Amino acid sequence: SMTKSKQSLLKDDRTDVIKMMKDELQLYLGEIDAGNDNPELKTKISDNLRRLLVLGAISKPFATKVVREYIADV
Repeated sequence: SMTKSKQSLLKDDRTDVIKMMKDELQLYLGEIDAGNDNPELKTKISDNLRRLLVLGAISKPFATKVVREYIADV
């Protein structure tokens, strides 16, 4: 079984990864808000959301809301 210190290290890594990904997401959304309509941004946002969902870092309703507001061409 994993030692306690190793477990907390992994948890910290996960927290760092989640924070980094959430920061990235904010950056991408900010770009779109600023008028950047590069399709690659939408791809990055959906990849980012999918990974955050898998990690359990964001809720499905939140992801859906972001997709509706930023990705779906309404």
